[in-house]
Amino acid sequence: MKEISDTVALRRRIQEAFELAALPGTNDEERRRILHFVVVGGGPTGVEFAGTLNDFVKVDLAKKYPELMPYVTVSLFQSAQSILTQFSSILQQRALQNFKASGVDVRTGVRVTEVTRDEITIMDKDKIEKIPYGICVWSTGNAARPLTKDIVNAIPKQARYNNPNRPTATKLAVDPYLRVIGARDMIGLGDCSTMVGNRLPATAQVYYSNYG
Repeated sequence: MKEISDTVALRRRIQEAFELAALPGTNDEERRRILHFVVVGGGPTGVEFAGTLNDFVKVDLAKKYPELMPYVTVSLFQSAQSILTQFSSILQQRALQNFKASGVDVRTGVRVTEVTRDEITIMDKDKIEKIPYGICVWSTGNAARPLTKDIVNAIPKQARYNNPNRPTATKLAVDPYLRVIGARDMIGLGDCSTMVGNRLPATAQVYYSNYG
């Protein structure tokens, strides 16, 4: 999700799923599929979204659709053996415990190999499993926006900081003051940029441990 319109569209799609599941002609198997929400990616974005989504569908929407709650499932698929791998093991375990307590189904060590309209295929070691779902949100990384690519291509000094073989990973190289290297009167911050000479994760935990 890159724009506010994306979040609005997703919220509308979730509500439409509940409306479809509530129709008298929808059987139980189809309800379970429609109300199975999958998040792929166990990094900070995926974990935060899975928690927020779980609260939305099981708390907020439960007030309007209490009879559908037995059919609702929120799953998180992660290829690594744990979630939030860039943080301490204590924080990873705490997040897993919170998900377990709130009813989020976390699958670690699985790799998504295919996503179709109604099914997501995962590989768990040598076992292939096809799982029906209603809505899938992919959260395994951020691809560069066209504007970011255009700016990087227009600034010669940016070339040394970006790999031409990985265009989706293009970022604006900035100095410690967030000034775009090779440009005047331009700053870059957030997912579109990377700070030269600073490889620390851009998280609140790192900030407070170093500067708090």
